[in-house]
Amino acid sequence: MINCKICSKPLNKGKKFCSYKCMGLDPERIERARKNGLNNLGKNKSEEFKKKCSERASGKNNPMYGVHRFGKENPFYGKTHTEKTRKKISEDHLANSQFYSDNVLGSKNPMYGRDLSGSKNGMYGKHISEENRKTLSIKMSGCNNPMYGKPSPQGSGNGWSGWYKEKYFRSILELSTMIYFEKNKIKFELAEKTRIPYIFLNKDRTYSPDFYLPEENLFIECKYHKLLNSPNVKAKTEAAIKHFKNFKILTEKDINILKETEIKNLLDKKLIKWNKFYEKLFKDRFIP
Repeated sequence: MINCKICSKPLNKGKKFCSYKCMGLDPERIERARKNGLNNLGKNKSEEFKKKCSERASGKNNPMYGVHRFGKENPFYGKTHTEKTRKKISEDHLANSQFYSDNVLGSKNPMYGRDLSGSKNGMYGKHISEENRKTLSIKMSGCNNPMYGKPSPQGSGNGWSGWYKEKYFRSILELSTMIYFEKNKIKFELAEKTRIPYIFLNKDRTYSPDFYLPEENLFIECKYHKLLNSPNVKAKTEAAIKHFKNFKILTEKDINILKETEIKNLLDKKLIKWNKFYEKLFKDRFIP
């Protein structure tokens, strides 16, 4: 009989802990995490090592290559977690948070007490040459950028953004489209996790549509009509048409944009919540 190292509960063969909570309380793991943090402090991986790691996880070598998990193709589509499972997931998240709080924060953090401001900073008083700037730019462009292939952070962009029933929107047009879908009983999902590659200004980039309609297997992009002819939007559109079997762009000519009174009504009902910047801006502009 194998028992959990922490709470002694019986386990299946091959396991050491009964939960993430017990795993996070294991003294050996805690000490190993602390030592690894100190041992790797200030060290940089070699370019050769980075290249090998990249090759192992790129293209057809990536275990997710060609795998689509949206809509009905997702194995969890149409399913829900039981209350027991929800409670278990919640407890595990709390255990992990407690682990980091107890072992990584404050004085236990390798950077605790280190002051790198002003003259104590290694770059203090130095200037980066144009050649180095160009090199850094190349290293951070296209697929070399750590944000390549990832959804845009919430709050980025220039559109009025916030949440409608916990679904994030990046413009009034997107919000209006969500309302349109609901009124017409059209099932929709946010498609921000679906990324496709495209090239713009000779650089590799990725693009994500705004919505996915599972019943129609249709991807939707919301874009104001005046932006349709911009070079970047054209490049995204061409890539989307080639990649997706069904793709459509909706503009303000297809969707009735919400009026100020309608938006105020949604706010009063607490159905939408602005990002902090736009919350203040809306109050300053429209609420006396």
